[in-house]
Amino acid sequence: SFDPSEFEMKLQAEDSPPIIERIWANQVDASQPIEVYQSKDNRLFTAALAKKTPGEMWKQVFRGDSCGARCLKPPYVLSESTDDVVMEIQLPFWIDTEDCKVDITKEGITIDVRNQLNIKRTFWRNESEAKKKSNYEGPVLPEQCVWSLDDETNDEGERVKMLMITLVKPELTEDEIMWKKGNRMDNMNVDRRDGRNRKGYRFFIDDEDFFNLEGILQAMCFLESGEAWVPAKPYEHYHYPFVQSKLATKLDMLSEEASKHIESMLQDNEDDGSDDDDDDSEEDSNGSDSDE
Repeated sequence: SFDPSEFEMKLQAEDSPPIIERIWANQVDASQPIEVYQSKDNRLFTAALAKKTPGEMWKQVFRGDSCGARCLKPPYVLSESTDDVVMEIQLPFWIDTEDCKVDITKEGITIDVRNQLNIKRTFWRNESEAKKKSNYEGPVLPEQCVWSLDDETNDEGERVKMLMITLVKPELTEDEIMWKKGNRMDNMNVDRRDGRNRKGYRFFIDDEDFFNLEGILQAMCFLESGEAWVPAKPYEHYHYPFVQSKLATKLDMLSEEASKHIESMLQDNEDDGSDDDDDDSEEDSNGSDSDE
């Protein structure tokens, strides 16, 4: 059963402990109907709930989440090269350096901006190399990473502050120089373990779509608002055809997976409507027979 309230939600099988039990980061409007979709094969279930304050931007879905978790569009922009990764976060113009705290370790990064956001992300790691080498340095060198807060102007011409963080990658290893032709075996180039001969993972492991939910979220957002953010897949972003993330405002701009979900959802709705019409026709027919 799916049991959401104004403050929390619970998902559980009958006579079983909850599979998911979380508290909303903000309030939902429990008085509004819930839009539910379940695929014909019962493998997919979605639910859309109305926010208590329409149009409100939620930084988290559930209490305790990092900012931007479970969002198609993260609260930062990443630019990655062979030597470093530049992370940019747009902030209000009144933010000062004293309001920002950036903590970088070999495992990940934590960014705290007073009264604005808290972002915690984990770096992708080459686990096979880490197991083979006791001196594996990890994806970045924390002691060489730097950050700054600068005055900028956004696309609307408004004053903003830009938090820019440069994450420096380590030097190439001897193996990478001798046997990999100078190609770093990092998240950009390592083989994916999906049996499809593809290379590349997202820099933050938190941003990986391990459960193939991005296409479903894109489809639901597009059906609801007529647009959806389409994150580029790492194996298509770092390698040919070098796809960029984008805002899709037309159906043909969505990912192939999202388009298939929309087609399936619309078809299932049509089939349900046809079943209802058949039931109505049968009732009318039975009614006519009794009248006679």
